[in-house]
Amino acid sequence: MMECTSEALASNNPSVGHLTISSMNFSNMSVVPTGVFAASKSNVPYDASLTYNNKLKAIDFKKTYTGYGMLCIGGMYPTTDENLTIDVGLDGTSTPSIIKFYNTVADIRVCHMSDNSYRVYSYWTDDDGSEHSSFYNVPTSLVVNNHIPVSILSNNKNRKNVVMSWNSSYAVTTQYQKNSTRNLPYPVMITPLLVGEISVPGKDSSDWACAHIYSVQQTIDRQRVTIYPTKNITGFGIDGPRGQYNTKAVAYMDQYGYVGTVWADPLANDPTSVNFNKALLANGWELGIHFSSRLTDLSLQAAERLMDSEYANVTARYGQVPTSWCSLANSDNITHAVYAYQKYGMLWRNGPAGVHLVDMVGNIYNTTWSWWSQASANAVVYPVFTHGTDLDSRLTNTYSIDYSKFTKWANNYNNASVKVTGFKQYYLNGLAQDTASVNLIESDNSHVKFTGTLNGYPFITNVQTTFPVNSVLRGNTPIPFTRNNDGATFTVSANGIYVVSGNTSTTVISQFFASPTSGTFPLKVKFTDKSKGSPTSYLWNFGDKETSTDKNPVHIYSKAGKYTVSLTVTNAAGSNKVTKSSFIVVNLLKPPVPAFSASPITGKAPLVVTFTDKSTNNPTSWSWDFGDKSTSTVKNPIHKYTKAGKYTVKLTVKNAKGTNWVSKPGYFIVK
Repeated sequence: MMECTSEALASNNPSVGHLTISSMNFSNMSVVPTGVFAASKSNVPYDASLTYNNKLKAIDFKKTYTGYGMLCIGGMYPTTDENLTIDVGLDGTSTPSIIKFYNTVADIRVCHMSDNSYRVYSYWTDDDGSEHSSFYNVPTSLVVNNHIPVSILSNNKNRKNVVMSWNSSYAVTTQYQKNSTRNLPYPVMITPLLVGEISVPGKDSSDWACAHIYSVQQTIDRQRVTIYPTKNITGFGIDGPRGQYNTKAVAYMDQYGYVGTVWADPLANDPTSVNFNKALLANGWELGIHFSSRLTDLSLQAAERLMDSEYANVTARYGQVPTSWCSLANSDNITHAVYAYQKYGMLWRNGPAGVHLVDMVGNIYNTTWSWWSQASANAVVYPVFTHGTDLDSRLTNTYSIDYSKFTKWANNYNNASVKVTGFKQYYLNGLAQDTASVNLIESDNSHVKFTGTLNGYPFITNVQTTFPVNSVLRGNTPIPFTRNNDGATFTVSANGIYVVSGNTSTTVISQFFASPTSGTFPLKVKFTDKSKGSPTSYLWNFGDKETSTDKNPVHIYSKAGKYTVSLTVTNAAGSNKVTKSSFIVVNLLKPPVPAFSASPITGKAPLVVTFTDKSTNNPTSWSWDFGDKSTSTVKNPIHKYTKAGKYTVKLTVKNAKGTNWVSKPGYFIVK
């Protein structure tokens, strides 16, 4: 299961305000930008219009009373906590004109009233299904040029939204919009898609309303080192895949390195289907379960029994554990999601945090192609599943898509450099704020040093500095970065220590080791530089009034004692010194104390025995007597006993201070 770590970082990674990670300021544009489009979620033609208003410097989303269509705004980042601010105004043939905005966790309505004031509602649904709302009013005196800012501050920890304009005088705090997000037993990923729908008061097609959208800005809480997810990963999978329906499309995905999730049907145990699924898993696809029943049609106990049985079935069949799940006809709910995660660690594919933010479009098939043709062309990140991908117009399957359409979908994402992957990777990537971590080690006017730890997938880091950034290193590896006004942004793609430097030369960090670090005099020690930041000069102090400017010097200690060693390294960025107290210990030479061990010490002839010297005080010679008229001068000899008997072994050791011996009578028994 996932472990959330962000709160633990607060003490050593201070908050420093807010960070804008996505900003669409339409006043700086002349056309509707990529990532913003109007669409229908099915093949029903839509007549809502989306145009750029050169006079207002805004995008206009307009619909008649009898019209149809939705506004979709992508291009943002997946998050768990965010502040999404929409600058919007409304007008129309009558009031109140209303635009509804919703995402994974929020449902708000911005209403233009008859006196030109605005009213902003935040809606949520209780666990029993009843709908509630809270609202605040924005008086006419605060409305400038008929538009207002509306912010949605979403907090994953308490599962609440603060909806506000400007400050707390114009704000309401409400729960996440649905129990399927409020009660999710793991962090809620907010899908990077904002949907708008206009409500037009009136009675016929001559009545209309128009939303003028001036900007959409996404910010997150900022720390000295701030984590947020990458935005170029989208999720895909196939329900109960059959080779005869998906072979061509899977091969087409391979050319782009695309994979997905196999939501395996526990009842599909025919060799053709199982072997097809196994081939996908061997090629990097993820394993999921498509439970065989409508879970909501069963009692909770019956649903849990079925989930247990089919989880065991699929795990045994494919030799690995599923990481996500769904059910027949997507008939499941948050109760099943809690059980599946708490017992098996599986992620729920469905619900607003999964494929069901926008009704219907979580399944890419011919009926929803009107939406997906535009969503993929606009590089919208949104998880999706299908049943078959190799169909053509002569074949029908309610939940499948023509091969020509599917390849266009894949091409669109490839052209936008969006990676298509399995649901688990897609979802965990979006949880970086909660499940990846950084630990700030040092921060001053020349560098910031921190450790970055992935949650299994790369994440983006923004580092605030007081200096212009000129380099980022992980160890000795340069990391590409984008310089900001007050820091740098880059991708953390591997665990490690990162150093952000403001000098043309990277700040040096002095490090070294030595071998040996103890022994009798005269002691010859080899020192090895391990400093970071490409030093250009070295100054060693060996603690015995001797120094060296070599990178990796060898030094001989001629007297007994404990020696403190320091290394100072320098480059154009500055100097750094490390000192190791009592690092080298040089002892007086004493007569050796003999000791040894051997294995085995009993057995049948011929018995091969390995002897190991355990003597102390640095002997320089060894003399072994194995008790069978054989001897050796090897330090750690191997000897073969060829006859049965009990043997006494003697070891004599010698150094410049003397000679000693040890004997073990009857130590070896050879049978």
